[in-house]
Parts: sequence; C-alpha cells; structure tokens
Amino acid sequence: MGGYVQRQFNPAHLTFNNQYTGGRFDPAAPTGEEGRLAKIGYGYWDAGVGMSYNGVLGEATNWFIGAAYYHFNKPKVSFFDDDKVTLDPKMSFNLGFTVPVSERVRVIAHYNQVHQGLIPSSSAGLLWGMG
Repeated sequence: MGGYVQRQFNPAHLTFNNQYTGGRFDPAAPTGEEGRLAKIGYGYWDAGVGMSYNGVLGEATNWFIGAAYYHFNKPKVSFFDDDKVTLDPKMSFNLGFTVPVSERVRVIAHYNQVHQGLIPSSSAGLLWGMG
C-alpha cells in the first residue's frame, strides 16, 4: 500500500513564549521564530506492506496474527527544509483470539507490538463481548 501524504499548518494558529509579556498574551508581539520555517506545507510519497492471517481453532475459537512494515522509503518530513529529518521505518506485529464463553458472551484477547526507530511499544488487552 502507499500514497501521497500532505502535511501543512496555519502559522496564524500558533503561539510562542515570546508573545507573552507581563503574564498576558500579545498576538502582535514578535514570535522569535520569524524566518526559521522554510515552508508551511509539504508532501511526500510513502509506502508500506502488511499481511494478516486468521482462522478457527476447534469449532468456535477465532484467531488472527499479522505483521506490517511502514515507511520503508524513509520519507523526508521537515518544515525546515532539512533533508536529514526522515520518518523512521515502523514494524508492527499483532495477534489475538476470540473465545466464546456462552452462546451470547465471548472473551477477546489481543497483543500489539510496534517498533519505530529506537522506540519499542507494546500493548495487550482483554475484552468482554456480548451480542
């Protein structure tokens, strides 16, 4: 999967510490950031790939497992025209299952793990479903 991404902001909606004088905000005060931002918007092509498998254990226990890899092209993402600022690739893994407890009640367990750059993250959960 992939596509073109656009990022932009409206500088009129930003406030800076330099605009606070005497404990009050002055929108006409200089921001101290004049001339630093090279652009207020940019775009880039981004791409990723992923797969997911699922199945049934026994007669009613559903399971799933998946993995994905995003930003493998390391797009440049800077409002300052800095080519060194790139979006690190991200890998994600997930798995889970749904177990019926009764005819109308089921327990859903899941686990997600994400790695982007040097930052790992994981989460797990247990849900109670009715219906």
